[in-house]
Amino acid sequence: SLASRSSRATFSAGEFLHEAGEPMSAVTFISSGRVKVFRASRQGKQQTIALLGPGDAFGEIGVVDLGAQDLYVEALEKTVVCRASRDAFLQVCSRDPALAIRLAEAMGEKLHEAREIDIGCSRHAHCGSDALPRAAPIDSATGSSAARSTGSGHMSRREPEEERPCSLDPGTD
Repeated sequence: SLASRSSRATFSAGEFLHEAGEPMSAVTFISSGRVKVFRASRQGKQQTIALLGPGDAFGEIGVVDLGAQDLYVEALEKTVVCRASRDAFLQVCSRDPALAIRLAEAMGEKLHEAREIDIGCSRHAHCGSDALPRAAPIDSATGSSAARSTGSGHMSRREPEEERPCSLDPGTD
């Protein structure tokens, strides 16, 4: 299962789970806490892309795009996450066609949302902070096939606090 192939990490408020310019290496599921996904303009202005909490996931873009990403993911409060490496996620997808299909759907949703944000920003002086998409809860039976995510991000290079499998049910870690 995906849960048995995941590792747990805890982040304090203000810590970055992902920084712009880094490639993604994991799909991350939020067990508790909240994170903000945002971009920073060249002038230093933040454009909030999403606020995510328990049951939400981000980072699936790293499954198909190994390049550096332009998003930051910052913990807004103490946040516990479970992360599944790209390889572990792909192994589970190869045995679970429904998960693979859900990944493709999530990628399509993120592409659609990105287009809407770009269109909205070209029409307004401010960007992104009024409409904050939320991801759907994780399917506790499969650990992720119902998960929708922000499309970007991965855990920082810090090691998980515990080497034990994660529960992908929100609030149980």
